[in-house]
Amino acid sequence: MVAPGEGLASASDWFRTRCDLQSDMLTVVIPPVAFLFVTVTVIYVVSGLVAPLIVLIESLT
Repeated sequence: MVAPGEGLASASDWFRTRCDLQSDMLTVVIPPVAFLFVTVTVIYVVSGLVAPLIVLIESLT
């Protein structure tokens, strides 16, 4: 029969390992996703600022 203390210690180790694995996965996944989000946002903002200028320049000729 397993003592409650041993069972809790085993569960604690198991949960700590799972938490470490998930945090490792997040450190691998989040930077590329953040890079794509920032890139798309910058492209959207720049195109929104440049598009009206192009229309104005074309209307001058």
